[in-house]
Amino acid sequence: MKKQNVLDLFGTNTALAAFLGVTPQYISRWPDNIPEYIAYELHVRTDGVLKLDLAATKQPYKRMDYETFVQEYKSTKVSKSAQKLR
Repeated sequence: MKKQNVLDLFGTNTALAAFLGVTPQYISRWPDNIPEYIAYELHVRTDGVLKLDLAATKQPYKRMDYETFVQEYKSTKVSKSAQKLR
């Protein structure tokens, strides 16, 4: 998934950041080819409007069911937030 395609849909970094619950600065640091875990979340949260293109990602595909993905994603966000509090 290309960053520009996502921004074309949402219009601005700010709108996309609000949708994902992150800061616009986080969006601006994305590479041109969005990492797979972000592309997957966008695909799911937009009900397939944004298509998941695994060939465009440079990271290897890791098979997992949705529940496992959500669990890993939440643990990543929680651990990053906890590190900020230290």
